[in-house]
Order: sequence, then C-alpha cells, then structure tokens
Amino acid sequence: MTKTHTSFTVEEKDGGISDAPFSWRLVAKRLHFQDHRFGCDPVWGEGDARKYNEDAVPLPVDYAAAVKLNEDMKKNWKPTPMPAGFMNYMDLQKEGNERSVVKPESSRRPVSAPEKK
Repeated sequence: MTKTHTSFTVEEKDGGISDAPFSWRLVAKRLHFQDHRFGCDPVWGEGDARKYNEDAVPLPVDYAAAVKLNEDMKKNWKPTPMPAGFMNYMDLQKEGNERSVVKPESSRRPVSAPEKK
C-alpha cells in the first residue's frame, strides 16, 4: 500500500494478478462532537448545531510560543455563540452573584446560653 496526504494505492504483493474484491471504510470522530451525530442535536435545539462549534487551536511545540498564544487568546476572548435560552459560564456566574441574597446584620439575633439550675 502506498499512502499520500490525499490518497492511497493498494497493490497485490509479489506482482500478483488475482481478481479478489477490495473495499474500505473511513471511520472518524468529529472534533468537539465525538458523542454527537452530524447536524441537528436535541440538546442544542432545532437546526444545524455546527454553528455553535469552536475548534480548539493547536498549541505550538515551543513552550514560550505556547505561553504567548495562551496569553493572546485570554486577551482576545469572546463568548462562544449559544442557542436561545443557553448561557455561557461567565454570564451564568455573574447572574448567580447578582441574585445571591445577603442577610443584613440586624436580622441576626444573639443566642443566649441556657440558664443553669
């Protein structure tokens, strides 16, 4: 078998000339959607779920370059597109903090020790 980046060629060994059938099948997992089928996903709602996909940027082999890329990605961070009704983690945390209730100090009553008899 001879492989290239775009194809492969299968040849019979030792210059054989048999007429045996040959077939092959390609199996792959889609990046970030390993557990999902293509297209519509019930979790994301109706329509094509691919618009909510963000490919992971491959990190460089060089450590210093990888650190720089990570810092640049943090500076230029933008929220991932979400379907209606979904929230990204940062917005969810912000909303949770805004809704948290803090009791005022005056509502706390000191607890007195029981009297000894």
